[in-house]
Amino acid sequence: MIASALEQREKDLQKKQQEGAQASLDLSELTAQEQAVMKFLMQDQVASNQGISLDMLQAKLTDVPDVARLIADLDKNNWLITMGIAPKVRYKANLNRKRGKVLQPKV
Repeated sequence: MIASALEQREKDLQKKQQEGAQASLDLSELTAQEQAVMKFLMQDQVASNQGISLDMLQAKLTDVPDVARLIADLDKNNWLITMGIAPKVRYKANLNRKRGKVLQPKV
């Protein structure tokens, strides 16, 4: 049972690493500021799992100007997954980026 859990954990880590490498290649299409936002969203544990609000992003990325515009552009181009409804919208990196997704909040 422990061996099975460890194998599953190893598979999950390999999958995350593979997705991260693929996403890094795609990020070359973005501007340096957009890359900074996307890298934060992929590397921050809370942001990558639960998503993060625009206010929190602005507080964390103080060196990136006009985060709101960058988020709007990234969302428009399907780089982000938008979760929730206004005013409690959270954003996550869309590693698949095949189409935009809007997830409804859990009730």
